[in-house]
Amino acid sequence: MKLMMCTCPEKEAEGLAERLLEARVVACVNIINGLTSKYWWKGKIETDKESLLLMKTTPQLVEKVIERIRATNFQEYWIEQEDDELKIRLKK
Repeated sequence: MKLMMCTCPEKEAEGLAERLLEARVVACVNIINGLTSKYWWKGKIETDKESLLLMKTTPQLVEKVIERIRATNFQEYWIEQEDDELKIRLKK
């Protein structure tokens, strides 16, 4: 089992979770609303309300999850938990 995390705009969280579940690339998605995210965008610091999605999947489906999230064009990141190892991927 892999635990993956990404952020997205609050208004998009439910739809993204549904699409991932319907595509059967995740077994479960927990949505945590109410995050305040601060990040660099086009040379300045931005602030947005976002949701954190905790997604449970299998090692074989990780890349498919990433492909589906990237297709949404969100500025996102993932943290994958596998045993005692954390891997962080940043979208560029």
